[in-house]
Amino acid sequence: MSKQSEEALALISHGQLGSASRMALAAVLKDPADWHTHYAIGQCYRYSKEFPQACVALARANELGPRRPPVLLALAIARQLNGEYVASVDAIRLVFEIDLNYAPAYNTLAMTQRLMGDFEKSAHNYDAGAKALSRSIVQSMLNAENNPRLPHRWSRADLWSEYAFGGAIHLAGQASIERLAWPTGEIAEHDAKTQEYRGWYWQDSADAQGEVVRLFLPNYFNTFFARLRAEPIYANLMGNRSTVLRLIGKVDDADRCLMEAEDFDAYN
Repeated sequence: MSKQSEEALALISHGQLGSASRMALAAVLKDPADWHTHYAIGQCYRYSKEFPQACVALARANELGPRRPPVLLALAIARQLNGEYVASVDAIRLVFEIDLNYAPAYNTLAMTQRLMGDFEKSAHNYDAGAKALSRSIVQSMLNAENNPRLPHRWSRADLWSEYAFGGAIHLAGQASIERLAWPTGEIAEHDAKTQEYRGWYWQDSADAQGEVVRLFLPNYFNTFFARLRAEPIYANLMGNRSTVLRLIGKVDDADRCLMEAEDFDAYN
């Protein structure tokens, strides 16, 4: 990975495609075996709408540096933009072999399926992307007393809370927890007044039968919301899912996703 290829990608992010392209080409001439330089060139071609050239460069990047989700995702996007829908899906499948929680890959897969006219699968995978993002978030949440206590937030559709519950179930499954419990309104009010639960996300205890019960606390939900809010792709997934749901006549669900997208986009 060269300094020139890193600088080329930074230039792309600022819309300076001409300078980025010159720098990336200089980098690949200097080291033709560096996968990152081919990746940078591929991204230059992609953003310049030269999609066949992007596919060639990104395929070469994948050959030189295989099994890298960002490279495979970029290749899948280039294939999609070049009208190679089956090849795009194949590249995404390789991403999932490496990381099932790589949310951007679900977004690209669902978009490709939408372009192929498979709206049901597309809607499913936008939802799967939000679930994957939720798993990534909760797996990074370390349960500790000194975690920051965050305020309660909301959205009109509150779809985020469904993903928070799904994330909690995922965590409990990994820890072999037998039963789950959720905070009541009374618990939330009491904790807000007394800060009894400090920064904890959850607490485990044994019930009368000796089974472990995990109580997810208000700060788990508040923190999950904040982490989700910090991921722009969530609003993107919800907005895209709304479009596809509308195409298949699920108007109420489409409206809920659109409200969620608008509310979370407003936070960013």
